Amino acid sequence: MVLRKKFGFGDSLPKVLPKYRFQYLGAFWPQWNLHKRKCDKTGKQIISVFRPDCVYPVWKREEWFENSNPPLKDFDPSVSFFEQAWELFQKCPIPHVFENHNHNCEYTDDWHYSKNCYLCYSGQYSEDCTYCYECDHCKNIHYGVSAFYSELCFDLINSTNCFNSLFLLNCKMVSDSAFMYDCRDCSNCLFCFNLRNKSYCFGNKQLSKEEFEKQKAM
Repeated sequence: MVLRKKFGFGDSLPKVLPKYRFQYLGAFWPQWNLHKRKCDKTGKQIISVFRPDCVYPVWKREEWFENSNPPLKDFDPSVSFFEQAWELFQKCPIPHVFENHNHNCEYTDDWHYSKNCYLCYSGQYSEDCTYCYECDHCKNIHYGVSAFYSELCFDLINSTNCFNSLFLLNCKMVSDSAFMYDCRDCSNCLFCFNLRNKSYCFGNKQLSKEEFEKQKAM
């Protein structure tokens, strides 16, 4: 604010805080929200990333592939290009979601080659996943973010090649473990961080298998 006044912009101070202006500028991708609406081509109910009041014609993706034929418009040099473009855009159909080769993944977007997934976004080649973002080649992952080649995990973040584990952050090749941070090639560990090639650790303390099982059961 002080700098704006110093350089002569004091009379045009923004009414919205910078962080909120940044959010407005970045809100170009309609993710995270799904809407019940009608297909503007068939009138049938669909689940779409576009709201019912979207100014574009929204068609179910299959209809869009088969029948979409965008209209043409002659250019009038005496009228603003952007006005003419906006008028044309509002007549051009768009698909209701962005996906490819999915089965039973109606409540997803930017999700591809997957099966039986729910509320997942920006991922591919996954199966039986829920509440995921940016997941690739995953199976039975729930609450995953940037998770890859993993299976049977819950709350998996920025982790790869993990199996049957809970609450992992920045881990690789971790199995049968929980509450782990920055661990590599570990199994049967709990509450650990920065471990490499370890098994049967509890709170970064090495235990025997019998001691670990006893501590785990407490």
